[in-house]
Amino acid sequence: LILMAIAFPSFKLLYLMDNQGLFMDLTLLTGLPLKGKVSIPISKINSKSTEIVPFGVKGASNNIRLNKHSRDITVFNNDIISQLIGHLLGDGSIHYTRTSITPYFVFTQTIKRFDYIWHVYLSLSPYCGRLPLFNPGLRKGIPYPFIQVMTRSYPALIPLYNLFYQPLPQAALNAGQRVSSKDKKVKHIKVITTELLQYLNPISLAYWAMDDGSWTPSGFYFHTEAFTFKECYLLAAMIHYRFGLFCTIQKHEGKPMIKIAGKSMFLFRSIVTPHFHQSMLYKLRT
Repeated sequence: LILMAIAFPSFKLLYLMDNQGLFMDLTLLTGLPLKGKVSIPISKINSKSTEIVPFGVKGASNNIRLNKHSRDITVFNNDIISQLIGHLLGDGSIHYTRTSITPYFVFTQTIKRFDYIWHVYLSLSPYCGRLPLFNPGLRKGIPYPFIQVMTRSYPALIPLYNLFYQPLPQAALNAGQRVSSKDKKVKHIKVITTELLQYLNPISLAYWAMDDGSWTPSGFYFHTEAFTFKECYLLAAMIHYRFGLFCTIQKHEGKPMIKIAGKSMFLFRSIVTPHFHQSMLYKLRT
């Protein structure tokens, strides 16, 4: 009995030593004299920690269930925030479940762009609890399989949700639209406000371009049909102010699209190319 009591804790130790994937690199920002990187098991996170910034080993957090305290003190580093901003302008979204009080992020892309999807997953994997999900979807009756990358629910996503989402009546009023009584029960929708300016940088611009951009001989288009004309003019103004790029608003089937003028393409490429994934460089014709 004594030997068995000694053996069982050893099995766990041997298992952890053989599965380095169960460890996540963490930066702990605490009141203790602790600096730099440390590697600790998720189950051993000190409750005195005030912030956790996951980074490093890709896919390390798969199948690891974080407790509420661990998720509450998780924060996103600046590069990840910039990437999420780019996705939210493109193919990303933030959602609440019916029972949750914290939101989660979802990135959706066609399976034809699998290399890019995997790149996005690897960069966000410390925040994900599962592998990307495959969905054999339909578009206008035609098979259109797509893949979704989903993060866990984190309180750190609430500021980004508040930045991009408003209740429909308020969003419609901001866009100058008439609001009916039915609209008051509709969920939040994605909007563009001036607060976005402080988040725009080369990383966010690059991920936005990879998600929803397309090259033409006369310039580069951002497919912003989901936004209003007023929001697109605001976006174009912020792009010009932040990056010095000349933009115009084009109407496509009655909906707005932002176009980077041909004379700004050299500058545009120099800004976003360092942050473009190899599989998406065709959009820049480089």
